[in-house]
Amino acid sequence: MNATTMVSEPLPSPTALPIHIPGLDHTFGAYLLGTFISTALFGVTCLQTFMYYTSYPADKVGLKLMVGVLLVLETLHSIFNIHGCYHYFVINYFHPPALLLVVWSAIASVPVTVIIIFVVRTFYVHRLYIVSKKNWKLTIFMMVLVVAATGTGITYTVIGYQSHYLKDLVYAPLFYAKVAFTLAVTTDTLTAVLLTYYLHKGRTGRRRSDTLINRLIILTVNNGTLTTVLNVVSLVFVFSQPAGLVHFATYMVVGNTYTNSMLATLNARNMLRDEQVRLQELSNMQIRFQSDQSSSRPSGTTTTFLPTSDVENVAFGSAPPKTVPGPLWQPPTQAYMSD
Repeated sequence: MNATTMVSEPLPSPTALPIHIPGLDHTFGAYLLGTFISTALFGVTCLQTFMYYTSYPADKVGLKLMVGVLLVLETLHSIFNIHGCYHYFVINYFHPPALLLVVWSAIASVPVTVIIIFVVRTFYVHRLYIVSKKNWKLTIFMMVLVVAATGTGITYTVIGYQSHYLKDLVYAPLFYAKVAFTLAVTTDTLTAVLLTYYLHKGRTGRRRSDTLINRLIILTVNNGTLTTVLNVVSLVFVFSQPAGLVHFATYMVVGNTYTNSMLATLNARNMLRDEQVRLQELSNMQIRFQSDQSSSRPSGTTTTFLPTSDVENVAFGSAPPKTVPGPLWQPPTQAYMSD
């Protein structure tokens, strides 16, 4: 039999194989899709990180260092996920028994995600500490929830490293997975609700301050909704499909959404600053118009502005001066998202 004849022979039908291969939709199919989505979101993270470093070079060193650490962690997270897929689907191609074993990289991605989520949640708890006028009792309560959720994630990781078979990884730490996702939903929901409450509490009825507060509320709700929804989905699959890897796959994506939500918050400051400038220009035009109606104003005199709310002071670092030279006040950096 020559080479041409061997190539032209049809491959055997999958049904004729002696090994029964179960469906992989809810296990490794979910793991593969989670890796695809997580890698795509990692690209968004890289873009937002580039935008942050180019747009806010004057930020504090600690904040810039935190963004850099998150980028490194996200890179490790993507490397571990890709290695897991390569191990199962390339190195062990057509070797079904390998699917029964746990590869180290699949477990290694879990503590990386735990650290990412801890850093981002701490960032938002600090925001809550600022807008609540340094309510340390509330801050401690929220940090207890954050640490508790982090502790369950670490416990899950320890049990995972002790597991050699995939079924042990799925069933052994199932209780801790339920507790971790429940705490995650509780923490994210409370954080978003409390931030919204304190921001709304600072409304004064003045157009300039209320418009900025509305922008901050929308940003807070949008950032909290996506992470909460993904944690709820993970919790649902933990209860409905405990033998699958769907909840593990959604958890792979959760870390990316936390990082991108924080970066979106940081990068939104220019938008808020532009909105502040636009509203201030409208206020200046109205003041000049009213002044022209009453008497002529000499050039180079000062312009008086309306007082701002405490929440606006928090959002922009300090209250705008009541008298400044020239027709336009330039707002300082927003402490709400940068300190």
